[in-house]
Amino acid sequence: LDNAGRWPTVVAVRVLRTWDLHPPGKVTANEGRPMSAARLGTVAYFLLLPFAFAGAWLLRRRRELAILLGPVVLVTLSSAVGWGVSRFRHAAEIALAVLAAYALAHIGARVISRARDRSGDRAPEPTAAAAPPAAP
Repeated sequence: LDNAGRWPTVVAVRVLRTWDLHPPGKVTANEGRPMSAARLGTVAYFLLLPFAFAGAWLLRRRRELAILLGPVVLVTLSSAVGWGVSRFRHAAEIALAVLAAYALAHIGARVISRARDRSGDRAPEPTAAAAPPAAP
């Protein structure tokens, strides 16, 4: 390894580049796309990330999280060993989208539940007249 002392920095930059976190705020490779499309894709990716993290948090005690984080781990390891390019991230973006969708569905269900609670649209509780007769 040339410059073995810089290896930790090089690996960190490769991984950060793959996840579009280095250099901050810049799209470094548009890979044949118009730069405006690359920027829009990066914006959409950064809007998706907080929801993906929330989805991972919500699934933290479930086995399904390991399945969804597998591609994320593999992309990170591939970047650390190879080189950092956002194209590698595409393998993990499906998992990120699923995690984000889970978080958004959870948020939507809570909003609907609270709205129903406030409006009184709950299912009616059984009354004494509707209850079955007690056994003698």
